[in-house]
Amino acid sequence: MQFDPIVAQNKQWKVELVFLGDGLSGPYQQEEADPESDCPMVRSIVYRAENNKWKEDPQGNFLTYLQATDKRNVLEKAAKLLLQKISENTTMHSVNLYNYLSYIHVYKTGVRIDIPYDERD
Repeated sequence: MQFDPIVAQNKQWKVELVFLGDGLSGPYQQEEADPESDCPMVRSIVYRAENNKWKEDPQGNFLTYLQATDKRNVLEKAAKLLLQKISENTTMHSVNLYNYLSYIHVYKTGVRIDIPYDERD
């Protein structure tokens, strides 16, 4: 599946949305007879600016509820929302923050983050 990475960044943080072959329960394996048998899930990778270079945050590589087949403009909104939440965070430990952000998903024509993720959305 072709998926060009989506990037949102500011001076301190960079968020990259990528498809690395993840599915709902391991590697993405859609069955031809059942197109809804699996979903190509998008992964978020977070980078922090250090000495004028981007360094991957060791805790910031996480699977989301976004799908590689979602509309690109919606995925761009998602990248911007993740960047905003990461940039604004001053109190939550990064592991907890990234766990919370992993629940980002498409909702109607936009994106939202809520726990637990409700598959009826």
